[in-house]
Amino acid sequence: VVISPLLALMRDQVVALRRRGLRVCEISSASTDSIGRCLKGLENGWFDLVYITPEQLRKDNVRRALERAEINYLVIDEIHTMHKWKDFRPSYSFLADYLKKRREEGFWFPLAGFTATITGEGLQDVIDMLTGSSDFELEEIDFRTDYRAGELDYEEIKVIKGPIMRDNLILDVRETESGPNRLKALVNILRELISWAEEISDGRPWIGLIFASFVRSNKWYENAPQI
Repeated sequence: VVISPLLALMRDQVVALRRRGLRVCEISSASTDSIGRCLKGLENGWFDLVYITPEQLRKDNVRRALERAEINYLVIDEIHTMHKWKDFRPSYSFLADYLKKRREEGFWFPLAGFTATITGEGLQDVIDMLTGSSDFELEEIDFRTDYRAGELDYEEIKVIKGPIMRDNLILDVRETESGPNRLKALVNILRELISWAEEISDGRPWIGLIFASFVRSNKWYENAPQI
């Protein structure tokens, strides 16, 4: 069972997994799946993965189905959102309280969380929210490490941390002049990137993204349409 924070992200993952032949169901306010069928399938093991938004776990029938199901893991995807969004998405606090209460009552979910952007403060906050404990074991690994389920102690709190820098990511910072010259510099950089992308793509389609602010500026060269 995967608890996912964003409807668009969930929908994208569900569609991609179904294309690969996996049995996947989505329980959310925007789901096109039958919620009743998803809950029945969750209880009876019909699906390989079931995606749920945290808000759905505030419903009694969803929690009952979850507790009746035999699940390998309850996965909180993008777990940093528990720390960042708990004030305006109280369902995350509800989720944490629910898991702690059921654990105290003897009902235990195998729990895992994944993120690429959590801070040290956020990590400590999430662990405290979910377990009430400040103790955890930290292990740093590289991307060549392959963890097997048998190597993990499911009753301990363990944080597995990968490296920040990745071989397949390049960060390039350019210093440019201010004003319209900055836009000209961007055009030149784009030409470089297009040439590089064409070379390494070997004729395959590729996508380039430009991030620009939606806040309108009174300077024509700082607005997204002009860029």
